[in-house]
Amino acid sequence: MIVAVISLAFVCCCTKSTAQYKHDIKSLSGVWQEMENVPDGISKRLVIRAVSLSSLQISFYANNAPRRFSNSTQGVAILKNNIAVLKPFAKQSCRIVLKFIDGDLIVNETGECGWGRGISTDGHYIKQIKE
Repeated sequence: MIVAVISLAFVCCCTKSTAQYKHDIKSLSGVWQEMENVPDGISKRLVIRAVSLSSLQISFYANNAPRRFSNSTQGVAILKNNIAVLKPFAKQSCRIVLKFIDGDLIVNETGECGWGRGISTDGHYIKQIKE
């Protein structure tokens, strides 16, 4: 009897914590703005739209007002275990990893993405507008 109760408690605990980190792909659609550690005059945002049960259309926009330039890219990424990887440039080593965690978005960039000085996709993004 004690073993059965412990087993049931373990199953309930594990099921709840796993479900906590699963996102409905449609809930990820919207405009995400980078909010932390952004230098003055630089704005970064991601526009995300669910295009299938596991695919996201991702558009990245950056503006560096002091240097008077902007840049953007877009592509489709597959969402798996709350992580999507975008490879926006066919000939470059650029790789953008998007991690959806507790309603926030953490983005890490590796490789040469060619944004221009002072711009990267790295950061902590907060959803601003729902699609």
